Amino acid sequence: MIHMIKLKISLILLLFFELLKIHAQENSYNGKYINNDGAILTIINFTNGRGFDFTYDDNSKGKACSGQSWEGKAKLNSEKEAVLLNEAGEATDVTFSLEENNISFNIDMYIFGIECQKFFDPGFVKKVSVTSNLPLIKAKLPVNKYKDWGKKPIEGGMGPSDPWTWTHNMCYGPMEENVKASTTLAPQGKFKYFAKNVCDDDPTTACVGGNADYGIGEFLEFTNWMPMGNGEISILNGYQFSKSVWESNSRVKKFKISINGKDAYILDLGDVMGVQTFNLPANVSKVFGEVKKIRFTILETYPGLKWKDTAISGIFSCGG
Repeated sequence: MIHMIKLKISLILLLFFELLKIHAQENSYNGKYINNDGAILTIINFTNGRGFDFTYDDNSKGKACSGQSWEGKAKLNSEKEAVLLNEAGEATDVTFSLEENNISFNIDMYIFGIECQKFFDPGFVKKVSVTSNLPLIKAKLPVNKYKDWGKKPIEGGMGPSDPWTWTHNMCYGPMEENVKASTTLAPQGKFKYFAKNVCDDDPTTACVGGNADYGIGEFLEFTNWMPMGNGEISILNGYQFSKSVWESNSRVKKFKISINGKDAYILDLGDVMGVQTFNLPANVSKVFGEVKKIRFTILETYPGLKWKDTAISGIFSCGG
């Protein structure tokens, strides 16, 4: 009997340490890597047993790919090897060799449709900063978890209708033509999931990502738009058509904010309907210059009860 108890305890401890090991490996390759030529490889969303997203910026001088940059996805073949995927999600001939503090890969081909003929030195890779070092900004949340938006305000005879989701008349979102999403879900009947839905002051519409796996790494990007007043950004998290629709679809848990192409902040969103707000630091323009482009990249999500699709119903800013 004592022997059986010891055996059970040993098995439980073994399982516990294996789970710790898996958890430790999950984000072990996230970060930035650089080679002797000045090229930078940034890995994010590393998931053990699956793969990762990456960006590549070639800052080398006088090289064939100098000044080029790309984004891509890689699939893990094993714990120590990954393969680059093309736009159709198919494996290519480019493989990544993964070690604890370095990653190497060789390329002598058309890279993402551009003929660079760049051969990567397998010695590429000195680890530098990690995304998690970015300042974390927490949301100011509404009191209630759920929100009934009621009926859309009707335009009166004296002028335009009152705002629906925007908190007052001094709010605005980006222009429709200045909004871009990395992917969007295909239309389903009368329901369209365009990127421009985030700026229409309508909670019954949403931008829904086309990535069926929670949209990690997907992004929304605005050009020629910047937060008003004290740097306030307001977000309607999830598909706020109704309580049931909101719960069925996934919501964003963390956004990475990039300004003018540079990673800046992490937004920590609440799992609530309604409007949640963030205030960017007062020195944004001083640090990043005139804000010409803002990108919201999904880092983590709250899983939906039915769908992995991640949705955002609105992003805007208010002054006054």
